[in-house]
Amino acid sequence: TITSDIIVGFPGETEEDFEGTLAMLRRVEFDMLYSFIYSARKGTPAAEMEHVDSEVAQQRAAMIETIQSRIMDDCNEAMIGNVIEVLVDGYDEEYEQFFGRTYADSPDIDGRVWIASEEALVEGTFLRVCIDGMIDGDLSGYLVEEEI
Repeated sequence: TITSDIIVGFPGETEEDFEGTLAMLRRVEFDMLYSFIYSARKGTPAAEMEHVDSEVAQQRAAMIETIQSRIMDDCNEAMIGNVIEVLVDGYDEEYEQFFGRTYADSPDIDGRVWIASEEALVEGTFLRVCIDGMIDGDLSGYLVEEEI
């Protein structure tokens, strides 16, 4: 799994620089990526530099989010039909479903794997889950066999 964080709107960032960033994102196709808009930190050399217009920086961040969302949707779609190992994290009362994460997911940051199960699952156990769909960037699936 390859992930990264990108700051857009860093002082001195040109349109050409940003286009290079977009080209790199399309070429690398990160599994996960988070983008942030530069914010000045008092006392740093960058805080004294000329800043990129905030509206431009927001547009750039939105463009990155759009590209990365498509990449992640393609990655998730490619997972459909695969059996993966999932660590059970808990039960969501609102959705009335168990959820977990893969080896590549950080808790409460990255996507979830929603697990269809008629029986209670034990938090902290590893299970084999067949991925059968995706929901707003998350994966969904059903148990293939008991815990590993």
